[in-house]
Amino acid sequence: MRLWRRLAPVSRPRVERIAPNPTPGQAVISFAVPARGHVSLAVLDVRGRLVRRVHEGFLDRGWHAGSWDGRDGSGRSLPSGVYFLRLEAREGSATRKLVLIR
Repeated sequence: MRLWRRLAPVSRPRVERIAPNPTPGQAVISFAVPARGHVSLAVLDVRGRLVRRVHEGFLDRGWHAGSWDGRDGSGRSLPSGVYFLRLEAREGSATRKLVLIR
């Protein structure tokens, strides 16, 4: 990610980068929120069902990072497929596609 983007003000929630994508099971997620507040970052399956919460709680405004290890909320390894990262904050939401390959 370019440094100028990290320093630029954020006007809406955004998932900036998922690396690597496709991922064999360990992905780092860079995301930003425009204001301090409650933030949820979740992994959903193609039907929109919650697979796992990557983050749930309060964050300061700005850029943050999280990670997902390709497992569900119970710790079970998930099969290859398309998943979605859903970032939700008071100011809105953002969704990005993530491909898991085993």
